[in-house]
Amino acid sequence: MDILVQIRSNFSKPELMASLLPQLTGAENVLKRMTIIGVILSFRAMAQEGLQEVFSSHCPFLMGPIECLKEFVTPDTDIKLLKLVTLSIFELASAAGVGCDIDPALVAAIANLKADTSSPEEEYKVACLLLIFLAVSLPLLATDPSSFYSIEKDGK
Repeated sequence: MDILVQIRSNFSKPELMASLLPQLTGAENVLKRMTIIGVILSFRAMAQEGLQEVFSSHCPFLMGPIECLKEFVTPDTDIKLLKLVTLSIFELASAAGVGCDIDPALVAAIANLKADTSSPEEEYKVACLLLIFLAVSLPLLATDPSSFYSIEKDGK
């Protein structure tokens, strides 16, 4: 983690970056995990598209009210009870294949991870360091012969 902090503070110094990058370990593991997460999210998006298409063609009377409810509620309200209702509506919409501003599955996963007592500042720092780790590891992914970009699929 110290190396990532040094990379974060010396990102504009190429000579120092060249000496710090070889000290990073586990880049392949992080890239592999991020690739797996990307595949899962792509599959989920594809499944939601299919759900929405099937429900829209076979049950338009059901999809209309779900879409109206989703458009009616906003995640910006501060009332706690209304937030639970909003999350429930987003869960309903997501189950029907309708895209939402807030992903209810992600909210549930993050709520389950909140067991530790780390501060928001520490969580922000870890998130920034993860993004830095990914940024400096991307050249490894680009040089991997099994990785390719398809213009027809827009990289998907």
